[in-house]
Amino acid sequence: RAFMPGSSEAELAAMAAAGVMVERKPVPVDLLAKRTRLMVHAGQHGILNLALAAGIAQIAVPQHLEHTFHALRAERLGVLKIVQPRNIKVETFVGLVRALYDDRAIHSAAQAFATEKRSFYTQDIAALIREKCRPIL
Repeated sequence: RAFMPGSSEAELAAMAAAGVMVERKPVPVDLLAKRTRLMVHAGQHGILNLALAAGIAQIAVPQHLEHTFHALRAERLGVLKIVQPRNIKVETFVGLVRALYDDRAIHSAAQAFATEKRSFYTQDIAALIREKCRPIL
């Protein structure tokens, strides 16, 4: 499944012809969590944390330093593999995706992290912010 805003119709058609389900709009978070086995993204904070909370293994292809820093932390947890886009051939990347799709260690690490930290992700963040800010009001 791929959501690729800004892609041309030809690129989207090529992805669909290769067997990729191409989404025309963002996929709801609950659907991603239920139907995703391996997430490939740039290492953005939001999507990385969504995958962490859902227990989904990840591949990050960082586009700049902020992505790299987020991805490095997740890689240390054993739930994500970083790929530097300038240093990898397409065939190697495809092989990595296929290998990680079936890698029990990375999937187990992702599930274990989510199980351990799920209460952090499901708390009422607005209430927590109000509580922490109360002394300064």
